[in-house]
Amino acid sequence: MEVDPPNTALSPTTVVRPSHIPILINNAIEDKEKITVADGQEYLKRQREDDWIENRVARIEAQNGKLDKLRSDVKVEEAKLENLEREYKSEVARIKKRREFFTGCRSKLGAPGSRSNPGGEEVLETGHCAVIFGTHIHELMHSLGIIHEHSRPDRDDKLNISQAEVVRRGLQVDMGIDQWSTTTLLTPFDHGSVMAYDINHYEPQIMSAWDKDSDYTFGNRRVSFHDMYKVNKFYECSCPTELPCQNGGYTNPGDCSKCNCPRGWFGALCNEAPCGGSCVLIAKPEWQTKTVNSSYVFTGDNLDGFTSYFHHIQAPYGMTIEIKIEKLDNFICRSSCNHNGIEIKYRMDHMTTNPLICCLNEQQPFAQKVISSVKNPTVIEVYSKDRTEPAAATFSYRYIDESIRFG
Repeated sequence: MEVDPPNTALSPTTVVRPSHIPILINNAIEDKEKITVADGQEYLKRQREDDWIENRVARIEAQNGKLDKLRSDVKVEEAKLENLEREYKSEVARIKKRREFFTGCRSKLGAPGSRSNPGGEEVLETGHCAVIFGTHIHELMHSLGIIHEHSRPDRDDKLNISQAEVVRRGLQVDMGIDQWSTTTLLTPFDHGSVMAYDINHYEPQIMSAWDKDSDYTFGNRRVSFHDMYKVNKFYECSCPTELPCQNGGYTNPGDCSKCNCPRGWFGALCNEAPCGGSCVLIAKPEWQTKTVNSSYVFTGDNLDGFTSYFHHIQAPYGMTIEIKIEKLDNFICRSSCNHNGIEIKYRMDHMTTNPLICCLNEQQPFAQKVISSVKNPTVIEVYSKDRTEPAAATFSYRYIDESIRFG
């Protein structure tokens, strides 16, 4: 069994401050000579300490220099924002942050100045949702005109919703269909959209997925690939030249030199494996086992509060890859799999979220079965949220020499 070492955050070089310099003093040495040696020992000790302090000061000064540059950059960006606010005064979004935990977490629907929000200035209130970054994004996307995923005009093809309960409990606003909003139709329905509610959001439950494997995917607060694509597409954010992005990626309007990639694909054109290729697992006809340790580590670009560990399972051309989850250590089994989970990207669409797994029991019975994939390679993602204990996922994999037949 191959086991990943625990994932730890990168840290500055540790400097060990010397507490003593070991010098052997021969008992045959005269007392006055011992004093001389002891003085030398003390001198060396002070010299080492001085060097350590100087090095420490140099590192601090270097960090301060970086901080000064960062502060300068922030001032420049603030000046740019002030100019933009003056230029687009009627289309400014304001975020209202309240410290009280039980205050609201809401937003008006529609960009400032739009017909659904003609007031001109948008206000988002954050209260109890402050602990989950994805919920902030959920409300911010409302302010940009994005409705709930479960309110899409095509939602009944994917969801079983008790309309009688919706009416009886007066939930038409949150659970009704928004016929005039077309922004959602820029992408396929995605059970993993940050704009979806947990299936247990209302008790008793009034909503479930027709695809039962995806029940625990609904309400996940990782921002999906389709969520960001939808906003970029609706606001016509684009680049002068489109890159030949692969595996479902598209040219990043924020940096036209690279692509925005679906989870598990890397590189400027979304054609590179994770870890520079070292996280590629080569499948064989016999079962092999892999354990992936998962814990949250802030890396500077995972501000959504999740750390993901990706692997590619690769097989010879034309083979079917089979994957079986053997064990989930310290996973929190709860609908929406928001604390930690595993996503096996076995469905053909690279962009849409596959069923998330965080339970190996009757709550997610499909997770106990062998999952077959004709995607080669097949991407596996194991993720953990901040403030979640370290976890580990163990799975087996192999390939078989037969094609999956549909229909």
